[in-house]
Amino acid sequence: MGTSLTTGNNVQVQAMIGIAGPVSISTNTVDGFFFNFSGNLPAGTQNVTLAGNGTPTATGIKTFVVSLGSSQCTFTVNVAAAANTDLFPLTLNSWWSYDDVDQIFIRGDSLTRKVIGTIPISGNTYTMIENQDDTTPVDTSFFRKAGNDYIERQQTDYYTAVFTFDNPQMPALH
Repeated sequence: MGTSLTTGNNVQVQAMIGIAGPVSISTNTVDGFFFNFSGNLPAGTQNVTLAGNGTPTATGIKTFVVSLGSSQCTFTVNVAAAANTDLFPLTLNSWWSYDDVDQIFIRGDSLTRKVIGTIPISGNTYTMIENQDDTTPVDTSFFRKAGNDYIERQQTDYYTAVFTFDNPQMPALH
């Protein structure tokens, strides 16, 4: 669901072609997508690949009606929910850990992060992420996503060891 069909999204139907020549085979559109073929075929019975087009807008089993002239048949497609491929999920109770295989910080997992909620800050909604490792107290980070970018609310000099600002460059939470 929600992903445009590509050349790998197709279906094969068996068609009996009476006279060689141009053929158009298509389905109805169901929840934003359909299948079709247009081209020249020889006479006889053969498998024809119908290309998928569009973007499925709903999950579930979808029934398509294939039409070739006055002949019709049906097939179904099960549309699954979109998989979350985001490597930095911001959904409630999502959690992940970073392995410290070189034991730079501690043995085993060096940091576990868990999404614990959201908070409005300066007109934006941030996700609160609880951070825990074996060497420091639990603390909370604040992230939001804008398009494909992740924005962390943090002091400007947080990730630098070379310099620090005399005055913090982060507004207070409100």
